[in-house]
Amino acid sequence: MIRNIILFLTCMLLYACGNKDDRSICFETIKEVSKFPVSIDYKLGENINLNSLGNLEFTVQDSLMIVSTAQNENAWKIVDLRSDSIVSEVINSGHGEWEFDMIPQVFMASFFKDGGNLKAYIPETSKGCYTILDISATLDSGKAIFGKEDNVNFSPLTIYSQKSPSGMETFIDIETSRPGIKRRFLKDNSALVSNNADYLNRFEAASQEQVGRLIPRMAINPSQNVVAEVYDIYPQINIYSITGDFAVTLAPDGKIMGPDDYEPDFLPKPENMIYNCLKGYDNFFVVNRCGENSSHLLFIDWQGNPLLELNLDEEITSFDIDFISKTLYTLNFFTDTMKKYPISDVIDAIK
Repeated sequence: MIRNIILFLTCMLLYACGNKDDRSICFETIKEVSKFPVSIDYKLGENINLNSLGNLEFTVQDSLMIVSTAQNENAWKIVDLRSDSIVSEVINSGHGEWEFDMIPQVFMASFFKDGGNLKAYIPETSKGCYTILDISATLDSGKAIFGKEDNVNFSPLTIYSQKSPSGMETFIDIETSRPGIKRRFLKDNSALVSNNADYLNRFEAASQEQVGRLIPRMAINPSQNVVAEVYDIYPQINIYSITGDFAVTLAPDGKIMGPDDYEPDFLPKPENMIYNCLKGYDNFFVVNRCGENSSHLLFIDWQGNPLLELNLDEEITSFDIDFISKTLYTLNFFTDTMKKYPISDVIDAIK
């Protein structure tokens, strides 16, 4: 009798462990994060009026801010941060030369210097190419300057791609043979073997309609060969080496979740969002953890060590940092409100 009870409990334990492994998108090494070593509260950011409606998100590049909007013409606004004013408007919807079938958001583009010029590499998977916006030349000439770079690495089902000046490319594809996604990494057009990516790729949703629950937000550090991933509706943060063995899951408040933790017909709403923006920098990445009428920017280094928590008394949907002026910029696209905060103390605290 006792032997049967022990056997039953052992089977149940193995089932529970296997069930958690199947549904929780995480690595085997889990690090609970209860608090950050430094916590700073900010209030009353300075409002910025760009005279632009429908601002969706933005990125800071050098002394410029590139804002993507809901407009179909001149959808990207290029802002000079020294004056907080729009200095150029580019990107149009259409089927003509240098027009886009769908207006791209700035998070889809890769920004880096090429020959001294700031350029945006915008993936167009349906055309099998990157459309290249030469931002520096655009500002110098007063008109949009575009180019094209063919790319055979796109799949018809590629939903995300990033390109770095080092020749690293990152792709996320929807898989048709199962309700899952596939992360791919290439260097100089050669596929990289990533055991960590393969480990995450094995997780599945209950159906193809729910595959969106598997798609992460990604920040990539090409120099360290490390990726950080967060999910809109799961609390864990996955950090891993692309080609190495390092892999860790951070579990804020000890919580880890997966697709099966929500009902099949669940549709994420703003109030269900746990994270809504992720940015990667040289020595750390920052993710916005949504709060009720508040936002919490979590600064974490690429080894998974918590550095600092910056608490704002407002909801934001996008942010970025200008390291030249040591300024944090934020946007709430629900209210179309953009603000800036001086954060010298934050930058100094994480050096």
